[in-house]
Amino acid sequence: MANSGMADHLIKEAGCGPFQVTLVFLVSVVPKIGAIYAAMFMAFGNYNPGWRCLDNSTENFHKAFMSSSEISEVNFTSHSDSYLSFDSTKSNKTSEKYTKGSCELFQRCENVEFNPDTSTIVTEWGLLCDKSWAASLIISVQMSGILIGSLVSGQFGDTFGRQKMFYVSFGSIGVLSIVSVFSSLWQMFAVIEFFIGLALACIINLYSLYPAEFLDSKWRTRDSAIPAKNIGGLIFAVAVIMCKDWKLIQLICGAFFIAFLIPSLIWVPESLRWLEIKSKQKEFQKVAKRLITMNKLNIELNSCDQTISHIVINDSSEVVTKIHTYTVLDLFRKGYKLYTFIVGFVRFIPAVVYYVISFDVKSLHGNFYLNLITLCTADIPFLIFPMYVPNIIGRKRAGILFTAITALSLLIATGVGFWVSGDVKYIILLILVVTARVSSMATISNNNVMTSEIYPTVVRSIVIGYCSFMTRVGGILAPLFISEESQAIYIYYGIMGAACLLACLSIHKLPETRKSDMKEVFDNEEAIS
Repeated sequence: MANSGMADHLIKEAGCGPFQVTLVFLVSVVPKIGAIYAAMFMAFGNYNPGWRCLDNSTENFHKAFMSSSEISEVNFTSHSDSYLSFDSTKSNKTSEKYTKGSCELFQRCENVEFNPDTSTIVTEWGLLCDKSWAASLIISVQMSGILIGSLVSGQFGDTFGRQKMFYVSFGSIGVLSIVSVFSSLWQMFAVIEFFIGLALACIINLYSLYPAEFLDSKWRTRDSAIPAKNIGGLIFAVAVIMCKDWKLIQLICGAFFIAFLIPSLIWVPESLRWLEIKSKQKEFQKVAKRLITMNKLNIELNSCDQTISHIVINDSSEVVTKIHTYTVLDLFRKGYKLYTFIVGFVRFIPAVVYYVISFDVKSLHGNFYLNLITLCTADIPFLIFPMYVPNIIGRKRAGILFTAITALSLLIATGVGFWVSGDVKYIILLILVVTARVSSMATISNNNVMTSEIYPTVVRSIVIGYCSFMTRVGGILAPLFISEESQAIYIYYGIMGAACLLACLSIHKLPETRKSDMKEVFDNEEAIS
């Protein structure tokens, strides 16, 4: 039996019909929207909407506030209920205002009231000043869950199948998101976020891997570039603006996952490629019949049954890898060791770029919210490039091109930051930063496809988990490149640009996979355990 089998033949014959369209929607588009929504929760949960003190007279608290060296140029106005009003614009209007002022004053006040218009985990448990570390810890706990889950889910996906992992992780996020609303302590909420992180890692791995195993070479790049993540980010932003309540936002997340779990349980099949290499003949036949029927292929079902039986039974002696349990160590076997280092590195560097730009929106000139919306939506028109360019010039050349654009944009941004002045500087920087973010996402998208084509089915879930792990490491390290010093970010742009050039050179060592069949097992001389 060759490295590609009956599953590969059926998928090539099927092309992209109703079966694949339904599958991509349920296991790629929907999970991407939900995962981004869930992952972005702490961007709002960590927000401090402002507070006021109710236990001091306005005059006395005014004096205390003005004694602080942290705040300058403030105005206060008196109100019948006697509270502090903060106005950095020196407005003469009398209106209720809430401050995000100094910790010294916050700790002096015995009766603090948070802005009732917005409810976050900060207001829920008073995570400010001496407790502010707790909000950051919750973010780290969730990221740790994703980090650990990236490796664990890859191993489980190859051992127990893609379908089971999809069901469990989808349902877990739905249930845990709802349960988190009833957290009585922030520590309890943090533990729940850790397990949500584990489940998110499974979802992230599966939406990169699952559709690819049912699509031919041409359609893999197009699935990878669908702007579902952008849609998820926009849905989250709209939910935040409309609800302004962390509990409602979590309930929406839980309801979303549970609502789509039901049709997924009814329809989503196991991977044909995984069923083939695990010798699950009956399940393979069942999924193959569904594929043939839905896509109206000109293949007789009886003939198909005989062909499948012949391949699975008669050729099973050649696929001895079926009895071998694969681990992450198999990614470093002879002939693949260098590839594994490169695909991990090429995934890590663009991830750092993407997260630094995403987390450091405040460093961009202009309105914060407008810049945030720009970053979330600007790359949508450009997703056509990772959809089609890799099919035209090849995966390797496309990876080199996208990474080179990222590097060039960041290096030019460094020069502009130091040597250009005036308003035009910030316009140019915004264009360059958006370009770097778009091209880094294109690099990650192309890397997903290329990696799934380099490695065989027996370890494909593991290598996708490994790449996801490297992405999370990039996300964890990204805050180190964020500084309150306005000039420091330009230095970091230069460092990241140089790293992208190194990643660009390393891609030369990877094989071109555009016209290659997806392997089911390792090469014959390496397949025997």
